[in-house]
Amino acid sequence: LSRDATINRGNRHSHRSFAMSCWLLVVSALTARCVLAQYTVEFENACETPLQLAWMSQDGQAHPKAEILPGQSTSQNTHNGHVFRISAQGLESADVTMEGLFKFVCRKSQKRDAVRCKADKSAQVTFRNVGDSDLKLLLVHKHEWHQADFKAVLQPGSSSSQAALVDRFFRISSELGIENADVKVRSEGSVDCAAQPGAIVCTPNWTKDKYRGERWDALAKSALKDCEDTYGGTPGDLDHFCHHRYENWQILQCRFDFEQDYMDKQIEKAEQDATQTNLLYKHIPHFSKVGFRTRDTPKALIDEVREFWLKHRLTASYPERNSNWGSAVAGCQSDSWVLHMPKALKQKIHDVLKPIVADWAGIRNDQLEATMLYGLRLYRNGSKLLMHSDIPNTHVLSAIVVVGHLGLGTPDSDWDRPESWPLKIHDHNGKAHFVPSKAGQLILYESATCLHGRPDIFIGREFVNFYVHYAPKGWNPSMKEMKEEWKKPVADGQGKKAAEL
Repeated sequence: LSRDATINRGNRHSHRSFAMSCWLLVVSALTARCVLAQYTVEFENACETPLQLAWMSQDGQAHPKAEILPGQSTSQNTHNGHVFRISAQGLESADVTMEGLFKFVCRKSQKRDAVRCKADKSAQVTFRNVGDSDLKLLLVHKHEWHQADFKAVLQPGSSSSQAALVDRFFRISSELGIENADVKVRSEGSVDCAAQPGAIVCTPNWTKDKYRGERWDALAKSALKDCEDTYGGTPGDLDHFCHHRYENWQILQCRFDFEQDYMDKQIEKAEQDATQTNLLYKHIPHFSKVGFRTRDTPKALIDEVREFWLKHRLTASYPERNSNWGSAVAGCQSDSWVLHMPKALKQKIHDVLKPIVADWAGIRNDQLEATMLYGLRLYRNGSKLLMHSDIPNTHVLSAIVVVGHLGLGTPDSDWDRPESWPLKIHDHNGKAHFVPSKAGQLILYESATCLHGRPDIFIGREFVNFYVHYAPKGWNPSMKEMKEEWKKPVADGQGKKAAEL
């Protein structure tokens, strides 16, 4: 309040002073609860004319910050959600929203008279092996988390310098059978890695890392305590899911970057967008009368999958890392993990389930193609599956297999807990149905046309399922009716035979 003391000259200003003091106290109380992560962003002028940089307030007003001459740059303190406007005489301006990137290069568009600013995500990262065992360095695929390209072998004491983009992941593995380390590039810098008992441990040293400092440490300490309080009754979960390297913990980064109200609105918008998108798929042919059906998964198959899950859940699963406001699982909301199954088991799943899906949909088995198998997905306590419909190009006829669900403080052997986390699904007439969760359950559904999700918060310890997706041969989402060659003859018993397996 001292900086506003100049308004207190004379008694005639006393009421104004008191009102201002109260307002500032309210603002201080609010900002104390929702301080956002501060960092520095750089704007570079690659145009031939000067650029004007302004900060845009929420009321749409532009507040001039700097003039950037050609070939020069300027830096500004900011936080996520800030909007900057970059303009030039005679050119359409560009608005840039801050989302944790540190540099933007602005130039004149080649197609129109406008300024265009593009994030410069390039970074040089040096990986060093500070341990006693050989390590492998791989670059994780952008859209296929389980796939990675080999980059280098790191022998003890050696290093490898890699050009990368901010937000990409490197995976460090070994032949020792221990847990890999996944490192997200945040800026230029170095990463020291070593193989330790049970896991590879990497320590990044980024030149520009916003996830550090007193506020980050306080958030991390609080999140770790919450995790320990939740899973304290199951030591294995405590070690694997709470004590992993939380600098890559997406939910914690979101709490650091965004206000809770902002996150809630973004997730609500994602669901609304998914609902609107579903309306675009109404022309797609229906393969069943209702749009979904439930039955039991063949016992031999579900037993094998469940055995794999229980054996490897605490050694081979890792955070899923969805987009912050994902249309199905929002990374800022749900702590979901992935445990990928071996190829032989995946093939067995398709061999058993594809005829069942074909029979239910009235499609010849030889006319149905597998397009994806995803999972196992491990939904952890507090997760939600937002209402959505799937990709119409590939996710036409699908199945959800519920492997099991664990309760808080109960042993893993009790894998069919009664905690309710039903699937909400809309039939072809738009009517909502709630399918109770049951271990071993097989849910057949037309995933591109039927909205579905688990919108309630999961209150148990872990809910596990996997997804298989199929499409008829020659499928195109613009089709309005089924091809005759797809249809299963009445005498075709392939599906019935598979259902009896």
